[in-house]
Amino acid sequence: MKKYQRLTCTLCHRDIDKLVDITHYTPDRCTITQGCEGRLQLVEYKSSATVAVTPEVGVTDWQPRGTSRIPGTSIILPPALVRLETGSKKQLVIGSTQNLSQLTLNFTGKTDAPKAYRSYVFRKEEPFTSISGVESGLEKKSLRFTAYGDSPDLVQVFVNGVQREQGTGDDDYQVANGTSSSVAPNTIVFNKLIDQSGITQVDVIVSKEQPATTYPLVFKRNKHDESRAGTGAYENVDYVDGMVTADVWQRYYLYTLDLDSIEGTIPLNTILVPPQDETVMFLLARRPYTQVDRSATAVMLLTGLSDERDFVKYYAQDGVTTARATISSFVNVFPPLRFTKFTVEKPITTSVPGDEEQVVIDGKVITGPDT
Repeated sequence: MKKYQRLTCTLCHRDIDKLVDITHYTPDRCTITQGCEGRLQLVEYKSSATVAVTPEVGVTDWQPRGTSRIPGTSIILPPALVRLETGSKKQLVIGSTQNLSQLTLNFTGKTDAPKAYRSYVFRKEEPFTSISGVESGLEKKSLRFTAYGDSPDLVQVFVNGVQREQGTGDDDYQVANGTSSSVAPNTIVFNKLIDQSGITQVDVIVSKEQPATTYPLVFKRNKHDESRAGTGAYENVDYVDGMVTADVWQRYYLYTLDLDSIEGTIPLNTILVPPQDETVMFLLARRPYTQVDRSATAVMLLTGLSDERDFVKYYAQDGVTTARATISSFVNVFPPLRFTKFTVEKPITTSVPGDEEQVVIDGKVITGPDT
C-alpha cells in the first residue's frame, strides 16, 4: 500500500505530498502558497514523499495562522521587543502600590545562548507503547539519557510533531526516575497505546536544563531632584492613578533604576523573567522622553505572565546596553493613567524630534473626535 498522495493546487499549480489518512477529514483548501484560494486535487499515490524545494520567486509559502517567519524560509521571527527605558539615563520606571524608600524585585535570569542537545528520530509502522534502542535516523544513534540525579537530562518527546508531556495522563509518557519506577533506563513508555494509520514519527530531544540565576534589582523611590530634571519622562512624576487590576482607581508610587548602574552585575544577552506581583507594573515612554511622551494607555503588569513568552531581554544593540520586553507582556489600560507631578512643568515651545523606528504601544480604545 502506498503511504503518500501527490496533491496539486488548481490555482497556483504547485505540488505537495501528504500522508494518506482515511480516518480524518482534511479540507481541500490550498496549504502550499500563502493567500492562495485554490483547491487541492489528487494526482497520484506514491511510496515516498518528495523532498521540499525552494519556492518560486515572488511566492510566499503557506504558514499557520498566528505564526510569523521570514518569507520563503522556515525561520521563525523572534517576538517584537519594546524598550523599557524612559529617559536619557536609561531609566527603568515601575509603579507599586507600596510607598517605600526603595523596592527590590528578584528577576530570574538565563543566558540567551544556543545549548547542546541530541536528537533521535524513530519511525513506527505498527502500534507501540515504548521507544528505546537504535533510532531510525541516518546516524543510527542509541537512545541514551538520565532524567534523574544531580544533573538530569531534559527529555522532550514529539509524536508526529505534537509535543507530549511527562506525567500520568493518557497522552503523557514516563521515563525512569531512579526510584520505584517500573520503566527501564533509556526508555520512553507511553501511557496509552499509539495506533495511528501510516507511519508514526517520534522525535526525542535530549538536552540539559539551563541553570537559572536570581538577580535582585533595587528601584529607588522617585523624588524631586533638580539635577535630573528633563532627563526622563517620569523624573517629575510622584505617583500615578489608574484602573489597572480592578474597576476602582488605585495609586501606584513610582520607583526608578538607571540601567547603567547594573552594568557588570547581569551578563549581556540574559533573559530576565520578572516576579509575579500584581501590585507592580513597568511604565513606558517614547523617545525623546519629554513630558508628552509618557504612555498612559499601556503598561507591563507583573502578573499573568508566561515564562516562555513574556520576559525582559538585557543585551547590547549597536554597543549600547538596553532592556526590552516582549510585546505580548503589555496590557492596555483604560481610562488612561493620571499623573501627579512634583512641580508644574514648563510648556514645550520648540519642536521636538521624534523617532519613527521605535515600536509604539497604543491602546485599542480611541476616544474623542477624529481629524
